Amino acid sequence: MLKVAGTTASRLRGLIGADGAQALLLPRCNWIHTWFMSYPIDVYYLDQRGGIVRQVRLTPWKLTCPVRGAVAVLEVPPGVDGEVALRESARVLDRQ
Repeated sequence: MLKVAGTTASRLRGLIGADGAQALLLPRCNWIHTWFMSYPIDVYYLDQRGGIVRQVRLTPWKLTCPVRGAVAVLEVPPGVDGEVALRESARVLDRQ
């Protein structure tokens, strides 16, 4: 359900070209883009404990500004349970 982008390559790629079956957590991140995406995503900007700082839905070809207080970004494609992804993300961030 949750993939963690831990390498530079995985962070650059994000969900581009993914099948949309899993959410993606980007640690040490406070902004994203949806260039080259083919579907909208729900985006959760998370604090150190996995709490939601801001939530937005982004359509393809958008760029966000950095979000103050966010230390990670969770990208959730349509059809993926956002609540489950948020719980899993909080556990990952708690271990860092």
